[in-house]
Amino acid sequence: MLYKQALQAIDPLKALNAMGLNPEVTGSYLKFDCFCGKKAMLKLFGVKKNLWYCPDSKHGGNIISLYIKQMGVEYKDAVRQLVQSSGISPPPVTEELSLTYNLVCTKEVKNLGIDEEFCKQYEIGVPKGKTMLSGCLTFLIRNEEGKKIAYYGLNLKSGKQVFAKSFNPELYLYNFHRTNGEAILVTSFYDWIRFTLDGKTAICNFSLPYLSDRQQSLIQQLNRLTVYSCEMLEFIKGFGEITLSK
Repeated sequence: MLYKQALQAIDPLKALNAMGLNPEVTGSYLKFDCFCGKKAMLKLFGVKKNLWYCPDSKHGGNIISLYIKQMGVEYKDAVRQLVQSSGISPPPVTEELSLTYNLVCTKEVKNLGIDEEFCKQYEIGVPKGKTMLSGCLTFLIRNEEGKKIAYYGLNLKSGKQVFAKSFNPELYLYNFHRTNGEAILVTSFYDWIRFTLDGKTAICNFSLPYLSDRQQSLIQQLNRLTVYSCEMLEFIKGFGEITLSK
């Protein structure tokens, strides 16, 4: 298994527990016991998944090298043991979100080619009032059953992703609940908008540079898949014929 794929496959919570480093979930990070006696931080998901850093000792690295140092094993053995011990990912949210934002189709949103009808149909817009998603193009996230579980935003000026620390994007595919046996997989929400405006059913993996095991399991439920990013092809196993969109 390649280094990049290994980092994506390893469950950080189980790995740190196996090392006896007392991990504690803090939003999108894990705190754990560093060699210096203080607390280090490890990213749970996203581009920097399984990378860690200690602000006190200034040491850092990835979970594989940490496991090698802690357990005294070779690289290949470390990868094998860590991946095999990962097992099933944390379960997705099952309780429906009670929070409700009033999402407005502002001038900035309309500049993207979106109108008020589109915003209403797909539950997107800029939230009214002062919230953590102020100034963001905001998407209501529903799970594969259509249950409301979170809000996800893209800052309209910086493009920065904004979402609650309790939300793990690895567990979902945006807009999957609207699929009917087929979909186009994209990594960018702006590509999702473009395809949807063109009348196509698109799903988005929240701009992650990979597909998690659970995202792959959702894709397996489809009959037909078109992939917009060729980088995603290496993560889709055992699906059958996949079309690459131009």
